Amino acid sequence: MLAIIDIGSNTIRMNVYIIKEDFFEQAFSSKEMAGLISHVENGVLAESGIIKLLDVLKRFDLILKRLNITRVYPFATASLRNIKNSHEIIQRVKETLGFDIHLVSGNEEGELGYIGAHSVVQRDSGLVVDIGGGSCELVPFKNNKIESSTSLPMGSLNFYRNYVSGFLPNKSEIKSICRNAKVLLTLNDSHPKKIQTIIGVGGSIRALLKLKNIIFNDSTQDTITFSQLKEIVNIMKNPNEIQDTILKVIPDRIHTIVPGTLILYSIMKYYRSEEIIVSYAGAREGYLINYIINKKEIIYGT
Repeated sequence: MLAIIDIGSNTIRMNVYIIKEDFFEQAFSSKEMAGLISHVENGVLAESGIIKLLDVLKRFDLILKRLNITRVYPFATASLRNIKNSHEIIQRVKETLGFDIHLVSGNEEGELGYIGAHSVVQRDSGLVVDIGGGSCELVPFKNNKIESSTSLPMGSLNFYRNYVSGFLPNKSEIKSICRNAKVLLTLNDSHPKKIQTIIGVGGSIRALLKLKNIIFNDSTQDTITFSQLKEIVNIMKNPNEIQDTILKVIPDRIHTIVPGTLILYSIMKYYRSEEIIVSYAGAREGYLINYIINKKEIIYGT
């Protein structure tokens, strides 16, 4: 068995896998809502955030030691990528726990999301979207090949911090989120082509699927249509109407589910997409396939 630890801006998740030649299966998963991005001040992760990170990793390390799992692959995305003291933190984790954290670039994160999603969702062409806490990766692909990979600074948690003043966004704040998402999308791709199908990966999109299944009383499909998403966004414009449902279904996403949904809605609208297929495999599985099964060299310190 081996463990992959994904250090994100909002969540830190550890997946333990059983590997058999070129086949793998997940043994179990553990997640903590660390909210590291909330501890960033002037581009630096504060001591409170570093302690939070170390505490979570220590708990994971205890589990791994009890199971005698020695192959551990931690990687960090926008949580450490977008801060000034990332290398200092990586060194501190190394000295404290012996973990070598692989700092993944935005483009690489998108590629890993595609590799993971493509392993379970078979589509020749489309757009892989991974909405994290601190960034959003967009990976258009055609004929089973990646066309490009882009990371945009619009995540569910950093948009919450930047645009929401209360518990849930009001109508004016919803407009601000959608407007700023469109600005970033336009700067990235000023002449968007229609992309019919989006493959969604990441916790925000999986949480949205749970919400959609409750609202529409439908748990048979891992898809969300544009019309369904539009209706969910309209419901979200009335916080009192959606708050109880969020607390019942996905309480740990109470602050991030609305910004994450609005980011996805903006992407679907921009590319005139008709449906989202939600993948339960993403960057962690992509990391496993790319670096462990296919044995691509991991380059640390970049």
